[in-house]
Amino acid sequence: VLLAGLAWIDHGVSGRPPGQSVERAVIYSGPVMLGLLLAGLVPFLWRRFSVLAAVLCALGIVAVYPFYLDFAAGYADHHGLVNICGLLTVLLLAAGAQEETAAGARRWFTLSGLAGGSGLWISAATQAPVLLGLGLGALVAGWLARGAAVRPVWLNDPGLFRSWGLVGG
Repeated sequence: VLLAGLAWIDHGVSGRPPGQSVERAVIYSGPVMLGLLLAGLVPFLWRRFSVLAAVLCALGIVAVYPFYLDFAAGYADHHGLVNICGLLTVLLLAAGAQEETAAGARRWFTLSGLAGGSGLWISAATQAPVLLGLGLGALVAGWLARGAAVRPVWLNDPGLFRSWGLVGG
């Protein structure tokens, strides 16, 4: 969809034939996708977690070479999109785990499930380790929180993970 939209904009602005506009859109689709990711993710992390989280994530996205490589100019492939899905699966689930009410947590868990399901649809080989890591992390976090005086809402409502899995599936 992004590639088609960029080609349509290029065709409208330059008047090139649609085929040439698609060829040009391939060149800058990766950097545009990376820019859109940063423009949406940094304010979200800033509001939901902290300034430090936003800064570290932004620096990591542009400085970690294997991640950044999937958004290189002229590299129109599915890897960048599946990396975005994996990242959103983790961050949206973490946002839901911080909620104090089940209704608020369900919204974030649902969005995380959508990102995880989309990532599975694009590349199961890339998304499956992310989901495995989330499952193991939830088990460890639940085990560590077993003696806490106040249990997080996601431990008290198993329906959150059930809805996360249903939406993702």
